[in-house]
Parts: sequence; C-alpha cells; structure tokens
Amino acid sequence: MKTFIFDFDGTLCDSYVESLRVMNELAPRFGYNVWDEARFDELRDMGFNEFQAAIGVSLHQLPAIVHEGRKRMRERVASLAPVAGLAEALAGLHERGASLGILTSNSLENVELFLERNRLGPFEFIHGGSSLFGKARHLRKILKSRKLLAADVAYVGDEARDVRAARSAGVTAVAVTWGFNSLRLLGETAPDHTLSHPRELVELGSRKR
Repeated sequence: MKTFIFDFDGTLCDSYVESLRVMNELAPRFGYNVWDEARFDELRDMGFNEFQAAIGVSLHQLPAIVHEGRKRMRERVASLAPVAGLAEALAGLHERGASLGILTSNSLENVELFLERNRLGPFEFIHGGSSLFGKARHLRKILKSRKLLAADVAYVGDEARDVRAARSAGVTAVAVTWGFNSLRLLGETAPDHTLSHPRELVELGSRKR
C-alpha cells in the first residue's frame, strides 16, 4: 500500500468520550436526549439510524449540531491525545515510504491544532470539513487531484460509514476497532482489513492489497 488516508476522530484522535460529552452539553439547546455517560459504550454498537433514534435527534438538526460541536471541540484540543501507539505506527509507515493523508468531517483548524500539539505526521495533505456522509466523493476527488491509483490507496476509519465510503471510492477499506464503532458493527460492512492495534498498520503497509 502506497498511500494511507486516515479519518481523524476515533481513528487518530482519542476523542470518543469527549465528543459524546459535547453531544450531551448541546442536548438542551437542540432538544434531544442526554445519554448517561456510564452507558457511552452502548453507542459503539449502534448504526447511525439507531443512534439517531436513541437520542432523538432529527436529520435537519445535524448541520447546526455538527457546527456547534466543532467549535466546542476546538476549545478542548489541548486535552485530547492521540490513540495509544498511533504516533509510532505513523512513523513506521513513513519510514517504509508510505504517503499519509487525512480526510475528516472535523474542521481543518481542529485537526491542524491537534497535529501541531502532538507532533503527529508527517501528513502530506489534510481535507477537513467533509459532510458526515460525503466522504466517498471526497476520496474520489483526492484520487483525481493527486493522480493516485485506487489500488494503491487505503482509507483507515473507525466507523461503518468510513468503510462504505472506501468501498464506494474503490480504495482499500481498513477498519479499526479502537474508535467509535464496535467490531460487530464494522464487521457487517465487510472491510478489507480489520485492525485492533495501531502497530498492525505498519504490517499492512508492508503488504500488497
């Protein structure tokens, strides 16, 4: 694999709990349910529609919730850490000649602040602010603009929608189990590879598709 494109939240950044705390903070403003923090792990096993029904949020509210959530997460970047073992894995991929990039629905500003603070990389490109369900289109744009062959590219993400986006764009779908979705949920999307620890990224980088 020559190019690895990463999702950000839950994949590079250990932001699962903090993201849900922000979601709870915004609940009174937008009128959806607060989710008991002791039950946060239950949400990992829910697809988007099930999650939406569980907290009682409507689709038309999502753009405003996401916008406000990004602003609040920006204030907390200093308190967030990379997934354990991730920095070493990125360094290992880079040493083996892999190109690294990021495609995320989070804002470019949030991602750059996090990378700078934690000295992660090197990333050759960062595409931020994609819509929650528009990653396949952005992946195709990246392939075209950077003249990449889909067979040489992997998209690494922690959610079922990331796997679906990779499949739609024709790149290798790599699911990681340390993020927002459970192994069961990820397995239903049939990713090309499922990783349980960042060190496995380096092993994958040494293999062909």
